[in-house]
Amino acid sequence: MIYIRNKELPVQLRFALPAVISAFVLVAATLANPSLASEPRTAKSAAELQNLLSIVSGGETIILSDGNYGKLEIKKTFSPAITLKSETPFKARFHKVTVHGGGGLVVDGIQTETFAAVGGSTDVALVNARVNELAYFKNASGLRLEGNDIDGKLHALLMNSVSDFLVRGNHIHDAQEDLMRVTGDSFDGVIEQNRFTDMHPEDRRKEGKGYNHADAIQMFGVDGKTPRNITIRANLIYDDPATGAKTTTPQGIFLSDPGPGGYRDILIELNLISVSSANSIYINGGQQNVIVRNNTLIPGRGDGGAVIRLAKKARFDNSGTVVRGNIMKVLFDETRKSQIGGNYVYGRNAPLARLFSGSGRTWQDYVPVQGSPISLGSGFGAETYLKALLQQ
Repeated sequence: MIYIRNKELPVQLRFALPAVISAFVLVAATLANPSLASEPRTAKSAAELQNLLSIVSGGETIILSDGNYGKLEIKKTFSPAITLKSETPFKARFHKVTVHGGGGLVVDGIQTETFAAVGGSTDVALVNARVNELAYFKNASGLRLEGNDIDGKLHALLMNSVSDFLVRGNHIHDAQEDLMRVTGDSFDGVIEQNRFTDMHPEDRRKEGKGYNHADAIQMFGVDGKTPRNITIRANLIYDDPATGAKTTTPQGIFLSDPGPGGYRDILIELNLISVSSANSIYINGGQQNVIVRNNTLIPGRGDGGAVIRLAKKARFDNSGTVVRGNIMKVLFDETRKSQIGGNYVYGRNAPLARLFSGSGRTWQDYVPVQGSPISLGSGFGAETYLKALLQQ
């Protein structure tokens, strides 16, 4: 503590002291609350935005007026994070936004064809935005995607070797192949309360050109590294049987081809899934603490799908996998090494109208029919999530 005896100061300092103290208090308040550092600044063009990015240091908000901003690449790291916010939702339009090795950035409410964070980027958030072609992340950490509409072309959302990530409350939809892919050295992630809808695979085998392997959420290993410590919770996954080639069926949650040691510390719970594939939830290599519990599966086209499959492939035996409390049509246990019990298996060609409220397009469809064997309170399926939704 520094004590100043005012009466011993020269007269000039005695009069200046109150102003000095006020300035000190303001600086202290600014350090404690970075939002006080400056009022929001406004960019009305790509050139103005580039200029502002070159002078801000951290904590600021830049308001983006309606207009076209072209391509934006950010290599700078801001601390604390800055915010780029569209003045009108989706009216600040970009062709491409790339964070390359930078970070400390929140991007809010923009519209862009592609959005990417790569090359060691850290602490990047994309919120309330519209992505029209692809969201792509590689070798990045501290990622948050929340409240976005992510439309796809070939894919919609790719996450390769990422860590400490949250994907919550997004609508991810209409890709030809995967709606979301998590691969390689990816860990410490949560994927929850998203809507994954409509894959559009093409089948050109008759032309000798192959076909699309489409998944709502797909994981696989790369360069000996396998995704781990990831939660997939309370998502709605629905594939419209009217879209895409009828000769190929998109899959739901698909975990396959891990690196050495297989998958570990994966939790798949409270999801609502309706696809036509026999791989509605597919596990290959669930070797340590892979939990599949309390998911609700409704068949897709022609009584297809609503299947949990524990696959026998590449010498993995799923001995670390637990399957409990799920509602499904069929369980294919190919390895017979997993812990399985307490599931409700309703079988093929079941009277679905006596079990569920609808076909699986909306969360309300998964609410069990009162008095059925899976009615709320039975302990089966995603009932805790459905109860929470009903109370909203």
